[in-house]
Amino acid sequence: MDLDSRSLQRIPSGSDTEFHPQRHQKSWRSRLTPRDRWGKAAIIWATLQLLAIVVLEAIIAKVHKDYHEALKTSLGTAADQTQQNPIADANALTIYHSLFIVAQVTQWVLVADALWNSSTIQMISTTVFNFALFAYSALQFRQADDIGEKSISLNVPGLPAAHPTSTWEVVTIIAMGVFCLGWFVITQRLYRVFGWSIFKNLGADISVRNRLKMYHVYMMLLKLDVFFFVGFDIQFLALVILNDAVTQDESDKWTHGLIAIPLTIGLLVIAFIAVRRESKVMMTATLLGLSGGIGYLIAKLVDVAQKGATSKYSGSRKSLTFFESITLALSIATFIVAILNFRNFGKGLKEQLNKARGRDLELDDIHHNAHKEVPRWSLE
Repeated sequence: MDLDSRSLQRIPSGSDTEFHPQRHQKSWRSRLTPRDRWGKAAIIWATLQLLAIVVLEAIIAKVHKDYHEALKTSLGTAADQTQQNPIADANALTIYHSLFIVAQVTQWVLVADALWNSSTIQMISTTVFNFALFAYSALQFRQADDIGEKSISLNVPGLPAAHPTSTWEVVTIIAMGVFCLGWFVITQRLYRVFGWSIFKNLGADISVRNRLKMYHVYMMLLKLDVFFFVGFDIQFLALVILNDAVTQDESDKWTHGLIAIPLTIGLLVIAFIAVRRESKVMMTATLLGLSGGIGYLIAKLVDVAQKGATSKYSGSRKSLTFFESITLALSIATFIVAILNFRNFGKGLKEQLNKARGRDLELDDIHHNAHKEVPRWSLE
């Protein structure tokens, strides 16, 4: 919003001690254990979600593993590819159980980092990420149900009971729904608190706030990229390369496992350092790396589309296409936002951020000011 003269008159001056609580550096402990009730609620809620969903998903994974082994015992010697499909699908679902657990750790890290940086944008994106996990918890139920239906349709004697994980999956869906509702409320409250924090640290300059907004969008995308980029690499390695012993040679395993994954992690580290230091060389390397990654993902999507019905993508075509599409969209978004941040290099944002880090307020102090009828400014 634009600040008119009347709004500026309400900005606390240097002599107005009413709006100047004691300033001090935030320690990592104070950032992760804020005294503000909504900051504290965010950490507690994220921790509860992490513990509850990881336990539930671990139980689901264990029950599914037993079911998977029973399927292999019953269908493992079948020559018909149709009878092998439930086994391939069950194997793919095992990988997604692991990714879902990693996603819970990711959401905790995103919440902690959002509090650390008082980032409204990251808090909102974390909430969206959790709603996506809620959607996947429902998709997980459907995937497991499909495996059961396929195995029953084969009419093979001695098959295990279909979909033994259904009860635990329903509990997980309900739990994720409750947690998502909680995130909706918490994010609304923190939006107000963080809005004051941004103004307090960076002032009313619209151009500075716009550059800061783009910076936070970029940082948020990088953090999501870590999960989706590495997640895609691991999926492709486990479900396609290692699972396709007939057509793949050893060089593919070494290339993807020892080159693609480390390069992905290295690229994200460079991308992070580039914007923090406003390094043109490193940002150029980031853009080149993202360009190569986008081309690679497009090539893999085309390959899945052309060979999706073959044994190479047995049990993983739909889920891999979905995950790969999200990864590609994030890659393109990161590339565009990286260019926009590149254009902002040398315009003072780095100095403003360094200055702001040197005079951060504790979250409870910010919250205290927010209740003094002070107008709220935000990145939005």
